[in-house]
Amino acid sequence: MITKEGMATGGIVRHLFIKPAHKQPMRPMSEVTAINGEGLSSDASYGSSKRQVLLIEEETIDELSLAPGDLRENIVVAGLLMAGTPSQTRLRVGGAELEVTMDCAPCDFLDRLRLGLQQEMIGRRGTLCRVVLGGVIRIGDSISWTTSTR
Repeated sequence: MITKEGMATGGIVRHLFIKPAHKQPMRPMSEVTAINGEGLSSDASYGSSKRQVLLIEEETIDELSLAPGDLRENIVVAGLLMAGTPSQTRLRVGGAELEVTMDCAPCDFLDRLRLGLQQEMIGRRGTLCRVVLGGVIRIGDSISWTTSTR
């Protein structure tokens, strides 16, 4: 949902992925389980302190002619601007609550996908979060701010 000021206040989960191991292909999921303080069950980033869950906008993926999962994201959202969200902002995603830790910085992995992609992704690489309240997240679930410092 976009407000009259042009700020997104809510969106929808379009795609979900688990990274079974680092450098392994992403596995598409219809639902994932977020575990309080740990991340997504069965994901290689499980237990990380700041990099538990990576969210990115579907609009960014489409604009750059990428396929969902190419950027190794866990959650693809539509209708909600994630890039630049301040740390400690909280989101309700399906049955879970996530807290933004930082924007994800573009790395050289992106240039292995397509030369120049790392530069194109500056400020648009996705948003890293940690799980503050566990629960199930499904494709089609709503996503909205619970607190914001925007």
